[in-house]
Amino acid sequence: MKSIFLLPFALCGLTVETHGQLPPSLKTHADRFEADCAALTTSAEKFLKPARDRYLTALTEAEKVAKAAANQGDVAAIAAERRDVEAGSAAETFPPDLPRSLQLPRRDYTTAVARVAKTVPEKLRELSDNYLRTIADFESSSLNSKDPAILTAVAGEKQRVTLLLEAAGGLQKHRNVVANSHFSSGATGQMPPDWKAEAEIPVSDAATFTEGGATFLRFRRLQPLRRANLLPVKEVTIPAKARSVEFGVKLRVEGLIPGKDYDIYPGAHVTGRDTQGEEAGGGWAVVKKDGNWDRFTIRFPLEPSAKTLRIAIGPFGAAGVFDVDDIEVEFK
Repeated sequence: MKSIFLLPFALCGLTVETHGQLPPSLKTHADRFEADCAALTTSAEKFLKPARDRYLTALTEAEKVAKAAANQGDVAAIAAERRDVEAGSAAETFPPDLPRSLQLPRRDYTTAVARVAKTVPEKLRELSDNYLRTIADFESSSLNSKDPAILTAVAGEKQRVTLLLEAAGGLQKHRNVVANSHFSSGATGQMPPDWKAEAEIPVSDAATFTEGGATFLRFRRLQPLRRANLLPVKEVTIPAKARSVEFGVKLRVEGLIPGKDYDIYPGAHVTGRDTQGEEAGGGWAVVKKDGNWDRFTIRFPLEPSAKTLRIAIGPFGAAGVFDVDDIEVEFK
């Protein structure tokens, strides 16, 4: 079992070049976030240290016994185990070549690791979610800013915290489970990685776009083209205990020409799917008129038969310039 608690600790201290360029009002929140992460690190280390120290002591005593008996197999196994413990990791099951005398102290240590591995990501998620909401509010109020350095700094800070959430093991099960959900990966003017056409109709009018330091997905459609939208390459697996889903997305449209049949407006269609791929509940977020960025939220209960979540974004039956950014999924 890898001790995933060390990864969030390391990432909490990461900074990006733009971090120092954050506006003072946002930098105050950034500093508070860093301080809260540091306090989380200290608290977890304080809890784990006694069990780890006891186990390291037990390893030392077992090594003395093995050396006295000239048991090189035990000596090698103990040395490997010590390296793993000192590096912050340990095998999920008891290594078969370790002396049996280490079973109890090792169980105490791995129990402590499991406790930290469970609680730290949960607390980190809460800290990061709160800070990301602050960043989103600041970003919305800064859309008309003429200072590209500020826009770049804010986008970089959002990306830093998003990466922290995605890399802190255990969080992907519940939130930010869509790869490249902020369309920050890939080359400008190209189809975004980790996304594909919803149907076999080619989608040649969708590409990553950059504007004022912000990166998002843009559809530029001159004529309606039914179902030529995008889906994540991998459908989202619904956690076993999830009872509902909350889907959020930022949308913007210019030069809207509504379609003439059904699905006449651009937006996002989110549906649960059963094992046969049939729809099992869902919801829509649509834009019905031209305007600036607006955030839409879809909430719906998950049907017991739903095993995966399918997300379709695009103009659907409409035409115009349609922008998509900041997709978030949370299971509850």
